[in-house]
Amino acid sequence: MIRSLQAYPIIDIIHHTAPPEGMNLDYGPVCKEGHAYRYDSFDPKYETLRYTRPSECKECPFAESGCQKVFKIRIETDVRKHTYPARGSKGFKELYKKRTAVERVFAYLKGYYGLKRTRHRGVRANVDFQLSILAYNLTKFALDKLNKRLPQAA
Repeated sequence: MIRSLQAYPIIDIIHHTAPPEGMNLDYGPVCKEGHAYRYDSFDPKYETLRYTRPSECKECPFAESGCQKVFKIRIETDVRKHTYPARGSKGFKELYKKRTAVERVFAYLKGYYGLKRTRHRGVRANVDFQLSILAYNLTKFALDKLNKRLPQAA
């Protein structure tokens, strides 16, 4: 179902060990000289990330023998490491900022609205969740309206 919506996880990776050989900390490919390949595009048909040769490798001694011009990685090889958009790219950083904002809301809902544990299942649990989100949104809306009415002390 998630794939039909073309949604891909944005999961934080905690680096306990070094990345595998040939990869950088963002799990993008690295050439033999140690330069990171540039993230180029995403192919939705095959679900592959496309990386192109770095500009530093134009005069590289391995350019003809060892380094590839284009490097493709299927997302399905490891969904945590290879995401769309690729880790380290501008698009990934923008989505990651949104993810942290959503997680703040989830933490608030768990802490103050009793969603950490629920005794209900199915429709009743869904209704409880929807009502909690409605109450949260109404309080935020009321606070925004109140803050707009108050004169600024600055």
